[in-house]
Amino acid sequence: MSSATPQDDARTRRLTARVGLVVLAGALALLVARAGAPGWGDAADAAVAAYRVEAGGPPGAPGAVMVGKLATLVPVGDLGFRVAAVAALAAVIALAGIIALGRALVADEPLAATVGAGVAATAPVVTAAGAQAG
Repeated sequence: MSSATPQDDARTRRLTARVGLVVLAGALALLVARAGAPGWGDAADAAVAAYRVEAGGPPGAPGAVMVGKLATLVPVGDLGFRVAAVAALAAVIALAGIIALGRALVADEPLAATVGAGVAATAPVVTAAGAQAG
Protein backbone atom coordinates (compact mmCIF):
# COMPACT_ATOMS: atom_id res chain seq x y z
CA MET A 1 0.00 0.00 0.00
CA SER A 2 1.35 3.39 -0.98
CA SER A 3 1.51 6.27 1.46
CA ALA A 4 1.29 8.89 -1.31
CA THR A 5 -1.58 11.32 -1.04
CA PRO A 6 -3.69 12.49 -3.97
CA GLN A 7 -1.87 15.84 -3.77
CA ASP A 8 1.48 14.09 -4.18
CA ASP A 9 0.15 12.21 -7.19
CA ALA A 10 -1.08 15.45 -8.77
CA ARG A 11 2.29 17.12 -8.15
CA THR A 12 4.10 14.18 -9.69
CA ARG A 13 1.87 14.26 -12.76
CA ARG A 14 2.42 18.00 -13.20
CA LEU A 15 6.18 17.62 -12.78
CA THR A 16 6.42 14.77 -15.28
CA ALA A 17 4.26 16.71 -17.75
CA ARG A 18 6.59 19.71 -17.47
CA VAL A 19 9.68 17.56 -17.87
CA GLY A 20 8.09 15.94 -20.90
CA LEU A 21 7.38 19.33 -22.45
CA VAL A 22 10.97 20.41 -21.82
CA VAL A 23 12.27 17.25 -23.51
CA LEU A 24 9.96 17.77 -26.51
CA ALA A 25 10.89 21.46 -26.80
CA GLY A 26 14.59 20.58 -26.60
CA ALA A 27 14.18 17.91 -29.26
CA LEU A 28 12.35 20.35 -31.54
CA ALA A 29 15.08 22.96 -31.04
CA LEU A 30 17.79 20.39 -31.77
CA LEU A 31 16.11 19.14 -34.92
CA VAL A 32 15.24 22.59 -36.26
CA ALA A 33 18.81 23.75 -35.58
CA ARG A 34 20.09 20.79 -37.59
CA ALA A 35 17.68 21.75 -40.38
CA GLY A 36 19.03 25.32 -40.30
CA ALA A 37 20.98 25.39 -43.54
CA PRO A 38 19.45 22.83 -45.83
CA GLY A 39 21.86 20.32 -47.21
CA TRP A 40 20.31 20.35 -50.61
CA GLY A 41 21.74 16.91 -51.42
CA ASP A 42 19.08 14.28 -50.73
CA ALA A 43 16.60 16.81 -49.36
CA ALA A 44 16.26 18.59 -52.71
CA ASP A 45 14.01 15.95 -54.25
CA ALA A 46 11.55 16.03 -51.35
CA ALA A 47 11.48 19.84 -51.14
CA VAL A 48 10.99 20.28 -54.89
CA ALA A 49 8.32 17.57 -54.97
CA ALA A 50 6.52 19.34 -52.13
CA TYR A 51 6.77 22.72 -53.86
CA ARG A 52 5.45 21.40 -57.16
CA VAL A 53 3.11 18.81 -55.58
CA GLU A 54 4.62 16.08 -57.71
CA ALA A 55 4.32 12.37 -57.26
CA GLY A 56 8.10 12.09 -57.61
CA GLY A 57 8.70 12.77 -53.94
CA PRO A 58 9.51 10.16 -51.34
CA PRO A 59 8.05 6.83 -52.47
CA GLY A 60 4.77 6.00 -50.81
CA ALA A 61 4.58 9.31 -48.95
CA PRO A 62 1.88 11.45 -50.57
CA GLY A 63 0.92 12.82 -47.17
CA ALA A 64 4.47 14.08 -46.64
CA VAL A 65 4.36 15.82 -50.01
CA MET A 66 1.06 17.53 -49.17
CA VAL A 67 2.20 18.63 -45.71
CA GLY A 68 5.47 19.79 -47.28
CA LYS A 69 3.45 21.85 -49.77
CA LEU A 70 1.69 23.57 -46.87
CA ALA A 71 5.12 24.32 -45.39
CA THR A 72 6.26 25.91 -48.66
CA LEU A 73 3.39 28.40 -48.40
CA VAL A 74 4.71 29.81 -45.11
CA PRO A 75 6.80 32.89 -46.00
CA VAL A 76 9.60 32.30 -43.47
CA GLY A 77 13.08 31.19 -44.36
CA ASP A 78 14.38 29.00 -47.11
CA LEU A 79 12.20 26.45 -48.92
CA GLY A 80 14.31 23.50 -47.80
CA PHE A 81 14.34 24.77 -44.22
CA ARG A 82 10.55 25.01 -44.12
CA VAL A 83 10.08 21.46 -45.37
CA ALA A 84 12.81 20.20 -43.01
CA ALA A 85 11.15 22.02 -40.09
CA VAL A 86 7.92 20.13 -40.81
CA ALA A 87 9.93 16.88 -40.74
CA ALA A 88 11.36 17.96 -37.37
CA LEU A 89 7.86 18.64 -36.08
CA ALA A 90 6.76 15.18 -37.23
CA ALA A 91 9.70 13.65 -35.34
CA VAL A 92 8.67 15.52 -32.17
CA ILE A 93 5.10 14.26 -32.56
CA ALA A 94 6.52 10.72 -32.75
CA LEU A 95 8.52 11.41 -29.56
CA ALA A 96 5.32 12.61 -27.86
CA GLY A 97 3.81 9.27 -28.85
CA ILE A 98 6.73 7.49 -27.18
CA ILE A 99 6.06 9.45 -23.99
CA ALA A 100 2.34 8.60 -24.08
CA LEU A 101 3.04 4.93 -24.72
CA GLY A 102 5.66 4.78 -21.98
CA ARG A 103 3.33 6.40 -19.47
CA ALA A 104 0.64 3.87 -20.33
CA LEU A 105 2.97 0.89 -20.08
CA VAL A 106 5.06 1.93 -17.05
CA ALA A 107 2.66 3.89 -14.88
CA ASP A 108 4.68 3.24 -11.70
CA GLU A 109 7.74 5.11 -13.01
CA PRO A 110 6.49 8.51 -14.21
CA LEU A 111 9.81 9.73 -15.64
CA ALA A 112 10.65 6.50 -17.47
CA ALA A 113 8.69 7.54 -20.56
CA THR A 114 10.32 10.96 -20.69
CA VAL A 115 13.79 9.49 -20.32
CA GLY A 116 12.98 7.04 -23.11
CA ALA A 117 11.87 9.88 -25.37
CA GLY A 118 15.00 11.85 -24.52
CA VAL A 119 17.18 8.90 -25.46
CA ALA A 120 15.22 8.41 -28.68
CA ALA A 121 15.56 12.12 -29.50
CA THR A 122 19.33 11.87 -29.47
CA ALA A 123 19.45 8.66 -31.50
CA PRO A 124 21.23 9.15 -34.83
CA VAL A 125 18.29 7.87 -36.85
CA VAL A 126 15.93 10.48 -35.34
CA THR A 127 18.38 13.38 -35.64
CA ALA A 128 19.20 12.45 -39.24
CA ALA A 129 15.64 11.82 -40.44
CA GLY A 130 14.00 14.54 -38.38
CA ALA A 131 16.27 17.28 -39.66
CA GLN A 132 16.00 16.78 -43.38
CA ALA A 133 13.25 17.44 -45.82
CA GLY A 134 11.41 14.32 -46.77
